[in-house]
Amino acid sequence: MTTKLSLKDVGKNMGTVRIGRIVAGILGILFFGTYLNLAMDMPQGSPQNPGPGAFPVLIGYVAIAISVLLIFEALLSPSSASGNIGFPKKVILWKVVVFVAMSIAYIAFLPTVGQWIGSVIFLSLVVKILGKVAWWKAGLIGLVSGLAVSAFFIYLLDLRLPTGTIL
Repeated sequence: MTTKLSLKDVGKNMGTVRIGRIVAGILGILFFGTYLNLAMDMPQGSPQNPGPGAFPVLIGYVAIAISVLLIFEALLSPSSASGNIGFPKKVILWKVVVFVAMSIAYIAFLPTVGQWIGSVIFLSLVVKILGKVAWWKAGLIGLVSGLAVSAFFIYLLDLRLPTGTIL
């Protein structure tokens, strides 16, 4: 059985799930709009020889489209798809706060330590603190992931990443 929606039903009986999706969509548009604006300043190249900015521009457009679709989905979904979400508590809240703080620290130290060292340290700490793995595994995962991200940008996208004053 399908539920028929009309424009009169848009926005009725919205729980925090739907409101959260709308807010996430709006924030996504703002964030990726800024990202796209910055990506447009990068060399785009040509269709035969795409430059380092071609992929980030594509990502920006796709992410904005997904954000718009998220808003429409939240507005047009039947009220039965709505519900309430509670604010994260204790362990989950702590993990969110720690991740945000580590992300801010990563961005702040990037000009000093550079992308290579910063990414390895950041990813190792994320895996160790937010996951439940041994330090050596977290370090190995951080090292492999950090180097893979660097190699992706440097060798595949031909885009130099911040080196920092240390490396």
